[in-house]
Amino acid sequence: MFSLYEQNPKNWDNLADQGKPNLREVAKHFDRACDMDRALGINSAAAHWHAGRNSASLGSDAMARAWLEKNAKQQEEPQAVSATKMLLVVAPASVAGKLEKVAAMMGCEVTEID
Repeated sequence: MFSLYEQNPKNWDNLADQGKPNLREVAKHFDRACDMDRALGINSAAAHWHAGRNSASLGSDAMARAWLEKNAKQQEEPQAVSATKMLLVVAPASVAGKLEKVAAMMGCEVTEID
C-alpha cells in the first residue's frame, strides 16, 4: 500500500506550500483518507485535500500537528520489557481446558504436567 502522500504528492506539497506542512506529514502515515479523517477527528476532508479540490484550514493543520506530537511521543518512549515469571497452577481436570483458554487470551504459555 502507498501512503496518501505517495499517491498524490503534488497536492500534499501544495498544502504544505500554503502553510499546512503538518497535514502533509500526517498524509505520509495513512493509506486511506477515511482513516486520516478519523485520526484527526475531521469528517471527510482528507479525500478533498488528496484530490486537490479544497484547501485546509489552519485549525486542521493544528490538529495534524497535535496528532504528530502525540504519536511521536509514543514512538520515543521505550517499551518496558517485563520479566517473565513461572507460575504453577493446580486445577481439576474439569476446568483445565478453560484455564488454558484464559491463559492463552492473556498471552501466557501453558505447559501441562501430568
